[in-house]
Amino acid sequence: MTSPLREIIGVLHVHTTASDGSATARTVAREAARAGLCFVGINDHSSLDATRHGCRGWTDGVFVLPGAEINDGRRMNHLLVYGLEELPDSNDTREQVAWVRERGGLAIPAHPFERGAFLPMMGSYPWTAGPLEGLSGVEVWNYMSQWKSGAKLSDVFRRLRHPDRFVSGPDGSAVELWLKVGGCAIGTPDAHGFRYGPGRWGMEVFPYRMLFDRLRTHLLLEEEISDRYEVASGQIIQALGRGRVFTSNHLLGDARGFRAVRRGEDIIISLPESGSVELAGPAPMNAELGAGRHTLRPKRFGRYLVTVRKEGRAWICCGLP
Repeated sequence: MTSPLREIIGVLHVHTTASDGSATARTVAREAARAGLCFVGINDHSSLDATRHGCRGWTDGVFVLPGAEINDGRRMNHLLVYGLEELPDSNDTREQVAWVRERGGLAIPAHPFERGAFLPMMGSYPWTAGPLEGLSGVEVWNYMSQWKSGAKLSDVFRRLRHPDRFVSGPDGSAVELWLKVGGCAIGTPDAHGFRYGPGRWGMEVFPYRMLFDRLRTHLLLEEEISDRYEVASGQIIQALGRGRVFTSNHLLGDARGFRAVRRGEDIIISLPESGSVELAGPAPMNAELGAGRHTLRPKRFGRYLVTVRKEGRAWICCGLP
């Protein structure tokens, strides 16, 4: 008999002062601890500096996972990468993906179909390389990318006052890419802790703690997470690589205990609370389900992206490669 998987909760895709974030990796870890998280994935732009200089592994009770966000020579095709001690020196996306996979790392397209805002310094950085061989999955849900999509000066204050109204759930085009790529389907806050204004008069917009209470990454491990850096890092990389992951919007409730697994042609779903379940894939289907264990059988076998909604809003998303 196999032992039950251990569920740990954290966030991926976080920036620090090593690129365009407003806090050090140690401060980020502290904020993650205050939010009750187990791990945080650092993805500074073209840099491993935040974790290379002493802040990786267990810090303030949170595991800091080293990573980076790299791009091509046109600043397009952003990749979240994990499991590396150095970064590729190529600006070619296909070469970057091959380089990462040859070294046992993960390469995941970030905000692949984002649309920019009509505001200064808020351009779009879409994925144009298609479903490349060697990709480890797709970021199907990005809080900040979705929030800024189409923003303009006339509605920016409304967006700042009610940000969650502009973040609806997994991006449809990103889901279509994931259906071709497979691997892990992840959702992230893309946290920067933005500050606007000079010095002490500046205002923090989208603080780390606020975003850590939104999109959370749930990983399913075969054993309790280790207190040793090399082992714990391998456990997280392995869970992501095998697609043992789902995303939850913590504002809508605690998603611990959710499971979606494949048993032959059936998809077995366990819900901690009732919700509207949508399957995106070869034979889409919808079902209103109560708390507990349920069996769904789509008309066609293949990859499916499971989305659970509460009150019309996306609560959980999970890819079944």
